[in-house]
Amino acid sequence: MKHVANGTGPFKLKQFSRGVVFHMVKNEGYFLKGLPYLDEYKIYLPRWFVIPARRSEATIRARPVS
Repeated sequence: MKHVANGTGPFKLKQFSRGVVFHMVKNEGYFLKGLPYLDEYKIYLPRWFVIPARRSEATIRARPVS
């Protein structure tokens, strides 16, 4: 399944590797002139941060509804 990211926020998604990195770059078309102050940023995710999809789905299904 392919996902498309879109929006009008201050940053645009340049690179995404599930469980590894988010690389965001400045959105030149952002409506507040002069913002954001950063040109880009990267968030590296630790290996333990990502829950495998099958396990997270099983956890959700196993929880009782209140």
